Amino acid sequence: MAESLEGSSEMKTIYLNLAWLDANIPSAENQNTLRRFHKNFGRCRTFHDLNKATISLKQFSSSRLAIVVSGQFAKALMENIHDMSDLESVYIYCGKVDLHRPLQQTYSKVNLDILSLKIFCKVKICLD
Repeated sequence: MAESLEGSSEMKTIYLNLAWLDANIPSAENQNTLRRFHKNFGRCRTFHDLNKATISLKQFSSSRLAIVVSGQFAKALMENIHDMSDLESVYIYCGKVDLHRPLQQTYSKVNLDILSLKIFCKVKICLD
């Protein structure tokens, strides 16, 4: 996606579908984030369960897919879906960035750690 999300007036437009895996999506904070996703991106598929998400995402067929995943599921999810051809990128939503640095080194599609999904919302994504 965009190399620099902050401090840049230019936005990069990327066409893809968005999915979010997080056991805590029902929380008030995450519901606000989900509303921002819907406002900014049109739609967002949500998953609370790792196994159900893995099955569904493997059956997904689209031009491109981006996934936001909580830190608790990041490693297991990447082990299961890293070779999907439609997978564009995976964004880890976790305050413990250093814990997930090895995933960035192992899997090229993990290209950004997100401390706040507000930063992610600055990237303009147009859905097919």
